[in-house]
This record gives sequence, structure tokens and C-alpha cells, in this order.
Amino acid sequence: MHKPHLKKGLLLLLLFTSILVVLASCSAVFKANLGGKVRDVESDAGIANMAIYAYTNTTQRDSDWENYTEGTTFNPSSAAGYVARTNSDNDGSFVINKIVWESTFPEFGKTADYKEIALLFYHEDYGIHKNKDPVWITSDSTNVSMVDEKFNKVNQTTNIRVDLYDAATRTLINESFDVHLEVEQKQGKPKKVEQSTITGSGLIAVTYPVTLEKPEVIANVALHNSTWMQCDVDGNLIDEASFDVKGNNSVIELYLKQSRHDYPLISGEIATKKRVGTEPDSDDNGLTIWLGERKSDGKIVLFDKAGAQTTTESQGTGANGGIIRHGLFTNLGANMVWE
Repeated sequence: MHKPHLKKGLLLLLLFTSILVVLASCSAVFKANLGGKVRDVESDAGIANMAIYAYTNTTQRDSDWENYTEGTTFNPSSAAGYVARTNSDNDGSFVINKIVWESTFPEFGKTADYKEIALLFYHEDYGIHKNKDPVWITSDSTNVSMVDEKFNKVNQTTNIRVDLYDAATRTLINESFDVHLEVEQKQGKPKKVEQSTITGSGLIAVTYPVTLEKPEVIANVALHNSTWMQCDVDGNLIDEASFDVKGNNSVIELYLKQSRHDYPLISGEIATKKRVGTEPDSDDNGLTIWLGERKSDGKIVLFDKAGAQTTTESQGTGANGGIIRHGLFTNLGANMVWE
């Protein structure tokens, strides 16, 4: 004889299995495209290169929006609710291809369905925004012109031309340097740093809040074992230079000077005694002449380099009434540099 509770358990199991089968038989996968346009509020012009992110889960979209940190580049989460992205064209138009979703109870059976899509819009100059109006798409359709969103600009991006001059010659330097620009942001926010490698002259794009009429830019040159030092136009050494951004045609002139110089070649004559020019020999010949420097404490330190020493010698034979010179030296400091 079967026990009643076993019969009841079997019936529940069969019922649950049947429900699963029915649900599975009703589930279907759909896909569709979504198109629209993003525009600037003031000019009504299309916004180029705005990133548009599509979600099939509004809660997940809202979570990504809330977790975004102002001033950073937006990146969506890896959760299943985020399904696709695209970037707007130069005229602000966009199309998101193949948005895919699964529905257990499609609105039109297995042949068609429609789905609400949640959107996020991100652009460095416009910030991050959710779609203002609900967006519904129909499966197997292009769904063009379904989105028409307008945004206020919150940041301004402009190109700054940076010229690197030799302070001594006032000519552009034909060497590569890493240039860092620290750009003023909102009060209480850290400055935004942009970097580019520039040879002579180059452009660096900077972004700042539109509320700042003339944001300050601090510029410095990373020298990295270079023989140059940053200075002002008069050659005075500085760590950085400060400028104000003035629209799209701002130019920053940075000056550098050489930190390594060739020693001038030193020539001369040693005369410890008065000579008339007929002496065949002199104690002033064969002397070693050293090049050195006097330290702040008064001590003299000799340079330990090949070009820092030379030997005196004579010149001339006295023939035909010629003068004999003694104690002469030349090329002291040859191939030497100082920094």
C-alpha cells in the first residue's frame, strides 16, 4: 500500500516539471535595432562621438548611473542587463545594432515581442544622462528615430598649441619632450592632467567646466635625462609655467635652455721668469696644467677628465733671428662639458 505523502510528493514533482516544460516552450529570443539622435540644447546641432549604452534592465541601468564618479570616463558594469553600445556620428545620429532579449511570455507569441530599453548617454563635454522618455522597441525592426535627446554642455574641450623654444636662440627645439598640462576644474575638484610628447610644436586637448571663463593651465616639461632645463623667456630656471586658456586658439610658449655646455678651449703661456726670446730652453716647458673648480669653501678640486690637463712646450728654434717661446699650452678643456 502506497503512503499518502509519497503520492502527494510525486504529484507536486510532476506538476512542477510540467510548469517548467510549459515555460520553456513559451520562451523565445528576440532582437532589434534602435536608432535616434543626440543634440546640443543651445545650438540644436548634433553631438558627435557621444557614447550610447543600451540596457534591457532599468534597475541595472540606474545602478550604473548612480555608481558613476564625476570627472571620470564612464564604463558600464558587466551585469547581464547591459546589452549593447554605440557612438553617435558627426551629425549626432546613431544606431544600436542587434539588441537581444529573451521573453518567457512574448506579447505576440513566438513571432514577435516589444521591449522597453533603458539608455545611458555619456560624453566628456556633456556628462552622463538617462533617457528622459521611455523607449520601446519592436522585435525584428530597425526602430529608427525612436530617440531624440538634447543635452546641455557641462565641459568645454579645446586644443592648446604648445610651442617649445630654445630660450637662447628663440627657435623651436627639434627634440621630443613629454609635456604635462594641469587644467583647472570645479572648486574642490583635482586638476585634470593631460600629457603629450611634443617635438617643437604640438596640440594637446584639454577639458574644463564651461562655468570657468578662463581656466588656469599649469605646464611643465618632463626632461627624463635630457640636457635641457625648463626656464622662463629670460632664461631663469622654473619648475612650471602658468597660463590662462583663451578659447580654441590658445597658444602656450614654453622655454628651455641647455643644461650641458662645452668648455671653452683654453690656451696660454707660462712665464715664471722674464725672457728675451733667445733662450734655448726654460723651466716653464714640460709643466702639467690642470683645469679645476673652486668650491664654496675655497678649496680647489681638479677635474678628473682627459681634457682637463695638458703640458707646456716651446715653440720656435731661434733660426734667422726668430723668437723662441716657452711655456705654451693649448686645448685645455678639450671634449669637456659641464652641466
